[in-house]
Amino acid sequence: MKIDVSIPYELGERLGHAYNVAAGRAEDWFLFLDHDLCLVNPWWYEICVRTIEQYGDKAGLISCYTNRIGNRLQIAPGVDTKSEDLAYHRAFARSLYNRNRGKVLDHTAEKMRYSGFFILSRHPVWRAVGGFKEDTGGLFHIDVDYCSRVRAAGFRVLLMADLYVFHGYWRESMPERRTFERPVL
Repeated sequence: MKIDVSIPYELGERLGHAYNVAAGRAEDWFLFLDHDLCLVNPWWYEICVRTIEQYGDKAGLISCYTNRIGNRLQIAPGVDTKSEDLAYHRAFARSLYNRNRGKVLDHTAEKMRYSGFFILSRHPVWRAVGGFKEDTGGLFHIDVDYCSRVRAAGFRVLLMADLYVFHGYWRESMPERRTFERPVL
């Protein structure tokens, strides 16, 4: 089994388009990561494969725990959300893995939709729900819209309770974004 892993990005803030291009290239499973993630658990890929093998075609969207995100279901219980210390987050990831090894939470029935810092999904699911919405007018709501449509199509929405990634969420602390010219190809 192969998971196509990428960090889709588009300078014009057409993230839905970038997601669709990357998902369209995937042979089967794809994993989209935010640019400000640190994979502090060295077994992250194996954990993803194990979950895929366990849930297979029933899974529509799989995510994991993190330290900072708008969706409370995806914030790891007990994490220091203010810490920037990667040594702390590596130790936290190890502890969480040891406590929850192999545990997957099914959030299909929850009303809350997953945020997209870590989107593990399948090409056939992506096709079945009509891809990622491209006309959101920016970077936000693409992920929660996709989650809603995955759930509505009858696929499961799962969280790997033994996988934790550090999410910098540096957008809030960065100086105002400069506008870049699109390169001419």
